[in-house]
Formats: sequence, C-alpha cells, structure tokens
Amino acid sequence: MADTDGAAAPFLTYWQAGYEGADHVTHGGQALDMNRATGHLDRVREDYLLLRQFGIRSVRESIGWRLAERDGRFDFSCIEERAAVARELGLQVNWTFCHYGWPPDVDLFSPDLPATAGRRRSFSRPMRAASPCIRPSTKSRLPAGVCRCTCSSA
Repeated sequence: MADTDGAAAPFLTYWQAGYEGADHVTHGGQALDMNRATGHLDRVREDYLLLRQFGIRSVRESIGWRLAERDGRFDFSCIEERAAVARELGLQVNWTFCHYGWPPDVDLFSPDLPATAGRRRSFSRPMRAASPCIRPSTKSRLPAGVCRCTCSSA
C-alpha cells in the first residue's frame, strides 16, 4: 500500500480492526482487563478470521502496560498467542502499550515521568522484529518524547 505521494504507507490496509484492551484501575478500585472481559483472548483466531470478509489486514491490539510489567520486569507472554495467530494469518498488529492503564508505581503527574517512561521505552526492543508498529499510548497523555510510534515494514 502506498500513499498518494508514492511513499509506503505504514499500515497494510486503510481500515483497521481494533479490539478493546483498556487495562486501567477504575476510580472505584476495580482492575480492568477488557481483552479478557470481552472474550477476545479466548476467540482471537475466530476474531481475526472474521476480518477476511472485509479485506482488513491491520489490527490494533493492546498489550496492557499494567498487566505486562511487574516489579520493573516485562512479561509479554500475554501477547504471544495473538502475535502468532496474526503472523500465521498475515495480519499486521499495531500494538498499543498503554491503553489507560499503567503500573501502580508510575505517577503521571510526577516531574520525573519523562525519565521514568524513557527508561521503560526499552520494552519494545524485543518486539520490533515481530511487529511493524508499537505505540506506547493510544492517547496523547504521555510526553511526546515517550509516545513515539516505532514502525517498520511488515
């Protein structure tokens, strides 16, 4: 796919599917995992196969920062099945790292946030080869230096 100026477009298809993946803790203290609550994690293959009828080959998925980082260490086992199925079906996954949720030790209002988040940006290094696009946040709530989209060809 190419833009009108001839440059390669970052996504395989103009239209993308998106799966709700918010992982924040509500004001009432309820920890959410919307990927699990919607049943998407149980039906990922079926969900991805449904996209074929629409010609969609790009999807947005949430990793869930709060769910993937424990005590400063990252565990991405929560995305292994989705990544494998997407690869098998030829889908491009645009991973969102922060979909409203963040670890309890992160203070979004701290003057140290850019440095803290910058140290954590290394999370994406092992994933870059497997995924064409990793976006730390779906929203512009984090400083611009933290929210860089890392894209490469599919």
